[in-house]
Amino acid sequence: MKEVIEQNLEVRSQASSRRAQASHHSHATSRFLITSSRAKEKVKAAELMAKVAMFEQRQELEKKAERLCLVEQLAVAQVRERVFTEIENDIKEDLSHQPEMS
Repeated sequence: MKEVIEQNLEVRSQASSRRAQASHHSHATSRFLITSSRAKEKVKAAELMAKVAMFEQRQELEKKAERLCLVEQLAVAQVRERVFTEIENDIKEDLSHQPEMS
């Protein structure tokens, strides 16, 4: 009978030890999963921050490109205006030097 009780106690002790190990393992696994998930979210946040920065840079470059295009168009228009003014002045000058026909 004493042996049965001791054996029963030993079995319970082993079972308790296994539960404690399983519980410890479960906590360690949970900590690992949480740490792993946090690391993944940190990476995702960093990627999104980089995308936001790139988006803002792209917008700035697009605005600069659009402005440059407008400045170019303005410069071309001003040159054309100046050329037409010169042509108009040359025509007026030529007309003023022509003898009148009667």
